[in-house]
Amino acid sequence: MDKREITATQGGFQTALQKAQSIYLQSVAQSLNSNNIKFDAEQRACVYSAISKLNEIATADGLKMSDFDQSNITKVLSQVALLRLNTNAIPRECGFQIRKVYQNGVIIRKEFEFFVEGVGNDKLLRKYGEGVKSLDNAWKVRKGDGFTFPQFNVDGQVPPTWQPKSYSQPIERVVYRVIKTDGRDEWLISDREEVATNLKAHILNNARTADEETKQAIIDKIEDMTLEEMLKDKSLRVYKDKYGKDKTLISPSWIMPQSREAMIERKMMNNATKKYPKNFSNTFIREAFENTFEDYEQYREKPKLTSAEQVIETLKEQDGDDEITIDTPNAPQAPVDEAEQTETPKSTSGLTFEEWKAQKIKDGAKGEREEEEKEDDLPF
Repeated sequence: MDKREITATQGGFQTALQKAQSIYLQSVAQSLNSNNIKFDAEQRACVYSAISKLNEIATADGLKMSDFDQSNITKVLSQVALLRLNTNAIPRECGFQIRKVYQNGVIIRKEFEFFVEGVGNDKLLRKYGEGVKSLDNAWKVRKGDGFTFPQFNVDGQVPPTWQPKSYSQPIERVVYRVIKTDGRDEWLISDREEVATNLKAHILNNARTADEETKQAIIDKIEDMTLEEMLKDKSLRVYKDKYGKDKTLISPSWIMPQSREAMIERKMMNNATKKYPKNFSNTFIREAFENTFEDYEQYREKPKLTSAEQVIETLKEQDGDDEITIDTPNAPQAPVDEAEQTETPKSTSGLTFEEWKAQKIKDGAKGEREEEEKEDDLPF
C-alpha cells in the first residue's frame, strides 16, 4: 500500500467530512441571514452534529453526501438550525431518514427528511408553548398501573394520580403537567389507542401508489381496526402498486419487536404535545416546525375515511414511510424488478387483490365492490 492509499484510508474520510461541514455551515448561515435570522453558536453546534449524522446515514446506505440534492441538504439543516434541536442529545431530540423519490414506479433520487423525536417536542413546547412557564417530564403510565384522570368542579381542577406498579409492561398513556404563566396547571394526556390514527395515516400514505380499487379496499379494512389489530394483521404488510411492484404498507419500525414499543411511545408523546398552541417568533420557524412532522396535517384536521381519492389527497403530507411518488399522466408502466418481489398478501378466502378484481370483472361487476360484500371477501 503506497502513501496515498494510507492517507486515504486513515485520514481521507475525516478530511472530506470537515470540508463538507464547512461548506454546509456556510450554506445554512446564508439561508438564515437571507431571512434576517442570525446564525448563532447554539445553532452552529446543532448543524455541525446534524451534518455528521447525515453523513453517517448516507454511508450506511452506500451513498455519499454528494449523491443527494444539495438544496435538500441545506433545507433540512436549516430546519435543524431554526428549531435548535440536537441529534447528539440523549434521548435524541431529532433524527433523519432517507426517502426514495419515485416517478412512474422508478426511483429517480433519494432525499433526506428531518423529523422530531418525542423529547424534541417537549423542548419546543417549553420554548414556544403559549402561556407555558414550564413543562414537567412525562409520566409513562404502564399497563396495570393505578391511574385516575383529572377531575373538574366549580373550585377548579383535581389533578390526576399515578401509582406505578411495573417498569416492564407496555406503556398505555403519557401524561404531562404544563405549568402556566398565570399559575394554573394543565394536563396533557394521550393514550395508546390514539396512536391508531397515526398508524392509519402511515398506511394510507404508503398506499398512494395503489390503484383506486386497492386504496378503497385498504381504507375499508382499516377504518374500524384498533392499533393492535393493525399491527398483528400480516395482510397489512405489503401491497402491489399500480406499476406491479410490491410496496410496504407498514414500515418495519412499527412492527419489529426492538422498535415497536419505542415507536408507539414516541407517537403518544407527539400526540400529547403537538396539539398545544405554540407562538413562534417568526414565520420561518413556524414553517420549519410544520415541515418536520411526518403526520402534522392530522393535528389540524382529522379526515373521515370516505373514498380513496379524498383520503389519499388529504393524507399526502401525513405520516410517511420512506417514499415520495411523482406520477406523470399517461406514462408507461415501469418494469417489475423480480429481485424485489415478495409474496403478495392473501385474504382468508385465498385471493390476491388482482384475483379478486378479476373475479368481479368475470362476474359482471367490473372490479367494483358491492355494498353487500362481506369483509372476508377482501384480499387483505
